[in-house]
Amino acid sequence: MPAWTQLAHRSASALRTLLLTLSVSFLCAAPALAADTSPAASKSAAKGTGTEKDAASAALDEVVLKSGRVVQGKILEENDREIKIRISVSGIEAVTTYPKSDVLEIKRAALKEAVASNAPAKDSPLKAGNESKDEKKTDAPSADAPAPDDQAILFVVELEGRFGLDISETPMKAIFEEADKAFNDLVPGTGVNEGKKVVDPSKRDRHVIVIKLNTFSQPGFGSVFRSEELAPIAEEQIIDRGRRVVFWVELAGGGAAFLPWVSPEIYFTSDGKLGGITDLDAFSSGDHMVDEKLISAFLGHAEGFAIKGGYGDHIPALRAMLRTQVWLAVRMEGGKPNYLMRQPTKEDGEGWTILSDDGKDKNKDTSALKGNDLLILEADWASKLGISDGVADSVDDIAFRLGFGKNYKAIEKKENRAQRAVDDWKKAVSDALRQIVPPGNPSLPPGKLWVEFSEIPQGSDADEVKRNRGRKVSILKQIRALASRFAESIGPGAANGMISQIDTMLAQLQLEAEQQNNRR
Repeated sequence: MPAWTQLAHRSASALRTLLLTLSVSFLCAAPALAADTSPAASKSAAKGTGTEKDAASAALDEVVLKSGRVVQGKILEENDREIKIRISVSGIEAVTTYPKSDVLEIKRAALKEAVASNAPAKDSPLKAGNESKDEKKTDAPSADAPAPDDQAILFVVELEGRFGLDISETPMKAIFEEADKAFNDLVPGTGVNEGKKVVDPSKRDRHVIVIKLNTFSQPGFGSVFRSEELAPIAEEQIIDRGRRVVFWVELAGGGAAFLPWVSPEIYFTSDGKLGGITDLDAFSSGDHMVDEKLISAFLGHAEGFAIKGGYGDHIPALRAMLRTQVWLAVRMEGGKPNYLMRQPTKEDGEGWTILSDDGKDKNKDTSALKGNDLLILEADWASKLGISDGVADSVDDIAFRLGFGKNYKAIEKKENRAQRAVDDWKKAVSDALRQIVPPGNPSLPPGKLWVEFSEIPQGSDADEVKRNRGRKVSILKQIRALASRFAESIGPGAANGMISQIDTMLAQLQLEAEQQNNRR
C-alpha cells in the first residue's frame, strides 16, 4: 500500500474516532458516583488558614520531593531505599511509598513543633518593638503587608483534540517555553544540575503550569507508544527543571490516559474520565513472544513514569487501564486501597469492588467505550484511590485546592501565548491533511493539492508540456514540505514513506524533462 494511502487511512481513522468520541464515547459509560467537591473534601481546605493551618501543618510530617511537591502526612516507615507515609486524600487516608532517590527533604512533625514552640509569640515583647537592630532586619513581612511577589501565578493551557495528531511534540514544548518567558523564574542550577537552568526554589510553589486535558487517541497499540514519546517532555520539566506541573483531566482517552501520571498533582473535573479505548493485548505482530516483549517494555516505561510521579502504590490500576486480561478489584482497608489483580473469592472476604474484569467469555463487553474490560477512572474513584488530588470545575477551584484561595493570577486564553501556539498547531495540522490526503480514500475527500495535481493535462505541444510539468513539480514539492513539517503528527513512518514516493515521482519528471531537452 502506498505511503500516502496509509496516511489517508490513518487520517480517516483519527477523524472517525473524533466524531465517535464526541458523540458516543464516555456518554455511554456508567454514571459517575456523586463526587464530594465541597471545601471540606478538599486537600487544600484540610490545611486550613491562619492559626488553624499552622497547627495542622505542625502536626504532620512533610516529605519534599525533587519535583517540588510537598506531601504531608504521618511517616510510617523509612529506610535507605524508600519512605512510606500515610496521607489524606479528599477525606480518605491512603499509604504511599516514595523512593528515597526522589526525596529532597524530610521534615518531622516533632522537630517542627519544637521549632514552633521556641518561636516568639505574636504578642510577645520581642514582637512589640524590643527586638535588636539585627533581628529587625530579618523579620519577614507581616500578613497585613504581603510581599509584591506573594501572588501565585497559574499558567493555564488546554490540550484539546486528537492525541498524537493535534497534540504532539511541537505544542507540548511550546507550553514550557512560553511558561518560562511568562514566569521569568529560571536560575542557574547547582550540584547535579550545574550548568542547567532550573526554577527558582523560592518561586516554584507559586508558579504553576496547569494543563487541562480534553483529548483522546485512536484505538491501537501505536497510540500508547505515542504517549511514551510525549510524556518525557513534561517529566523533564518536573524532575530536572523543578517546574510545578498540574494535570487537570476532563477527558484523557487511549494513549493520552498515560500522560498525567508523570505529574505528582492530578485533578479531575466532576465528569472527568481517564483511560479506555486502547488495549495493549490487541496488539499482534504474529509472534506472541515478540508481542509480550514489546508490551512488557512499554509497561516498564509507563510504570517508571508513574513511580516518579508518586503513584507506585497504584501500578495495578495503571495495568488495568492498558490490558484487558488484568482483573482489578479494590477494597478500602484503614483508608488505604488494597488492590487484588484477580477475581475475588469467598476466601478473600467481602467488600470488594470490581473495577475491571478480564474481558473473557461472559465478561466480554459489547463496546470498547462501555463496560469494564479496560479500567476507565472516573472522578470519584480517582479521588478515593488517591490518584487524583480532588475535583475542580474551574480555574478558581484549582487555585482553591492548590491552597492559593483568591491570591492568584491566571494566565489563560487570549493572553496565553502557549494556548495560541497549541491552537495554531492544531489548525495547521488539519489544514495540512486537507491538502495532502490522496485520492481513493473512501472516508475523506482527496487533498486539494492532489486534486490540482491530477487535473493538470499533459499538454498539446512541447512548451505546454514543459509548463505543466513545472506545475506538477511545484505541487509535489508543496506536498513534500507539508509531510516533512508535520511528520511528528502524521507519523514519521508515514511521512517518510510519502516523501520517498514523491522523490521518486520528482525524479521521473526530471528524467522526462531531460529527455525532452535531448530531442530538441
